[in-house]
Amino acid sequence: MKYELDILEKIIHTVTPAALNASANKEAVMSEAYILLREEKERLRRAFIKASYSCKKEHAFSLFIEHHQTGLIDIANMVYNYMQPDNSVTVYNYCIECIDGLLTMLQLQFKKYFVRNIAVPDYYKARTTVIIQKQIASLRKQAKHKNFEPALLNIVAACFED
Repeated sequence: MKYELDILEKIIHTVTPAALNASANKEAVMSEAYILLREEKERLRRAFIKASYSCKKEHAFSLFIEHHQTGLIDIANMVYNYMQPDNSVTVYNYCIECIDGLLTMLQLQFKKYFVRNIAVPDYYKARTTVIIQKQIASLRKQAKHKNFEPALLNIVAACFED
């Protein structure tokens, strides 16, 4: 079974910050990337499904899914780093959406083979941390009104506050 993420990686490399800065027509490059990403997402989805039917050995298919799950997370982290700290190129958001869609598809379609102990993508950590920080701020406000022990809340909040 072959590694299916090569084309996705090539598309991503066409929209790196360096590649976009070197391009004479950024808009055309990004427009083409959108089209290619959409097509590649669908191709990968079909390839994963096809592999599930064509693979005769369960262990080999399990490794195939794990390998591609890890690869998608690595690519997502790479794209997320392109977005840092002030680069707001929307094609990166679309890349993340496509990768997230593929990871979700793997998780839902291949529950038995999806590895939950693999690292969480950086973009997901960032989104989740923002949500949790807002909830902790709300909890702090509520704790003041209810005479809640601040030390206990500090223990919980320390994990999410920088």
